[in-house]
Amino acid sequence: MSVGGNTIQFSVAGQETSSQDKYSANYRMATPDYFGAMKIPLVQDRFFGDHDRADTVPVALINQNLARRLWPNGEPVGAHLRVNDNNTGPRPIEIVGVVGDVKQDSLEDDPPSTSIFRWRRCTGITLTASPTNITG
Repeated sequence: MSVGGNTIQFSVAGQETSSQDKYSANYRMATPDYFGAMKIPLVQDRFFGDHDRADTVPVALINQNLARRLWPNGEPVGAHLRVNDNNTGPRPIEIVGVVGDVKQDSLEDDPPSTSIFRWRRCTGITLTASPTNITG
């Protein structure tokens, strides 16, 4: 499931050239069952699984809006985001799938422009991004 949230910064690994290449994200703790319970559809590749453990590469799912905005002509799966989610400096998180866009806070509001879902066995995070420099 999903719990609370804070704001963090993220960027696309290999594309950081200035502070304008950073985005702000709101994140939430989540379990792998969150997507099924909330009926968030898988659009590309895979959901989280038992093979995504604390001792493996951190992974993320992104929503369709973020995939279209940051990779309009490319492939987001396999790309890395640099996320500062533990106050020790940015670290890479590999994108392993794309999920559908969903409403977050109310049924009346539009879905967030971008979302990143992050999970690590026993400690999961759901990120809802509010990019500072994405237009579209």
